[in-house]
Amino acid sequence: MLYYNYNILMTEGAAMKYKLDDYKVGEIAKFYGVSVDTVRFYDRKGVLKPEKKSDNNYRTYNKEEFISMDYIMRLRSLGISIENIKKMASNISLEESLEVVSETEREIEAQIRQLENQRRMIKGYKAKLKDCAERYGVVTMEQSPAFIIKDIKTTMKATMDAFEKLQLSTLPLLGILIDSERYDDMELYNCFIDRAQRQKICNYIVAASDYEGISKKPDFPAEEFEIIPPRRCVHIIGMDYTNIDYSSIKPIYDFIDTNHLKIIAPPFLRILALENRGDAGVEYTEMWIPVE
Repeated sequence: MLYYNYNILMTEGAAMKYKLDDYKVGEIAKFYGVSVDTVRFYDRKGVLKPEKKSDNNYRTYNKEEFISMDYIMRLRSLGISIENIKKMASNISLEESLEVVSETEREIEAQIRQLENQRRMIKGYKAKLKDCAERYGVVTMEQSPAFIIKDIKTTMKATMDAFEKLQLSTLPLLGILIDSERYDDMELYNCFIDRAQRQKICNYIVAASDYEGISKKPDFPAEEFEIIPPRRCVHIIGMDYTNIDYSSIKPIYDFIDTNHLKIIAPPFLRILALENRGDAGVEYTEMWIPVE
């Protein structure tokens, strides 16, 4: 058997070239810009089969293995898994290799759709963070978007898995629904700022803005979610010290009281961002209170 070595041949005034001969593991790793461990990983997976020199037991890579390594690197650059590369480098037909590549293409297309959805969510979340910076403490009267809400009945993972199936363009956020039959404004505020009372009247939820009307589609799983329709609301973004100080939302109740507005449905909050200030955690929240 002929052996080939890709040693660097330097000639005066000429470009660097590689010539055929045996190739050591460190050399092939350097040539392809990967670690020695990576090359050995391919060995263990059986996609490379270097020979062992009888005199020193070193693994050597001949022309066949160099070509195999090159094929591996090309396929890896396409995102094809090692398991599938091993199939393609084994005794399978070109038609079967075509199906492997087609399968990877489908996987990549699914990843692209997921990344595009994440990009839309990031844009929406950036807008919310901008609101935190620019509208903190400002009380407004505005039409709320529709909200898709889900109680957390089992685990947060199960809850988020249900939202993921909806392919929303906005990020579902942890929220708190004030569950009380009494909507008297200042009484409700006094209950909320008192920890013991707050624990009695508040439930954790996950809520996502539905700007695209997903909740109105015929195939929407209405049995899994609660929909809060767009409503006339008083809105504020507050900064609260967790379980210590919720006075930042008092201006919204003062606004309701001053303007003689009537609360007609349970208020709810969504947690937009968090800060750790050493001695206390800080929540940036938005609060929506439906009014008549």
